[in-house]
Amino acid sequence: MKKLFKISVCFCLVLLACTLFSGCKTDSVSGKKNFKAMINGVNFNSLTEAVSNAKTGDVIKVYDDLPDHKNVVIDKPLTIKGVISSKQVKPKFYGSLTVVLDGEEDSVSIEDIDIVHDGVDADGQANNTKIGVNLIDGGINMKSSRVGLDEASQPDKDATGMIISRKLGSKNSMPIVVEGNEFGAYKTNNKDLSGALIIKRGGNFQKINLNEGEIYNGNTFEHSEEGNMFISIENPGDSMTYSYFVTSSTNELVGALLDCQNKCGSNFTLITLSPLTRQLDEPVAIDESTTLSLEGNNSASFNGVTLIVKGSLDIEGDVCDLVLKKEGMTPSIIIGEDVDKSKIVILH
Repeated sequence: MKKLFKISVCFCLVLLACTLFSGCKTDSVSGKKNFKAMINGVNFNSLTEAVSNAKTGDVIKVYDDLPDHKNVVIDKPLTIKGVISSKQVKPKFYGSLTVVLDGEEDSVSIEDIDIVHDGVDADGQANNTKIGVNLIDGGINMKSSRVGLDEASQPDKDATGMIISRKLGSKNSMPIVVEGNEFGAYKTNNKDLSGALIIKRGGNFQKINLNEGEIYNGNTFEHSEEGNMFISIENPGDSMTYSYFVTSSTNELVGALLDCQNKCGSNFTLITLSPLTRQLDEPVAIDESTTLSLEGNNSASFNGVTLIVKGSLDIEGDVCDLVLKKEGMTPSIIIGEDVDKSKIVILH
């Protein structure tokens, strides 16, 4: 009996130890139904609290939805990893993230999490959720996640899914990796700087070596007739110039052609959803080296708009109701093989 009693006592002590210490815990979602965000076995009820208590290099595992509705500033290297449920659902973080890392080798990893932000610039940095993920400085590795606006919110007109930049004088040399993510639909507005994903380069920002096309093609973007643009701003200032621009709004495309062509050359892509409805008082001048690509299942109707080609224009895809007119000494128009020339007018 004494031996049996000793065995029972030892078994109880083992159970107690497993309860008190994280070493006996598993990483399964079913074993952590009451947990939100964990660092080394310690639970936090918000991402704000978890990031505040995290040390350099820590991994924050997110097991459940986190309704912070705050902008969480990350100023130290760490990892935020969502734990996918047995029903293959990623946890949601209701809020936004701002990454500001000063070290040369500082980087943040974000994976398997659904970032849902209000898109509102409220008072104070902690309440400014206008930008879903804002990389001000440092490296970032963002994969298998989603960034989108909260359907219950009333976002500002310049709400943006993600902005990639590095401040002037940055010493950071870590990679910027954004791939395999989903971006929700955003109303585009080239006057107020908005869209699903924006890269800032030049001007007040460090020149960063990024291939815009690879980032665009490596992620998924929702599209609507109101647009959803992916751009790179080479020379931000009084007037923005785009080197790479993708949108699903014909109106936004024409607006970008009017105001935002880059002197070093621009690539504009339209995922066709609807015809042009914008009324223009004058033709659109193509002053620089411009590539215009049309994608999607519908023909891109420009409603009789005239493009005055003073520089060079390379046009590809299914386009109709468009007039191209050469003007100047050395204009150049290159028509792709997939363009039906009977649907456009070329004037010399």
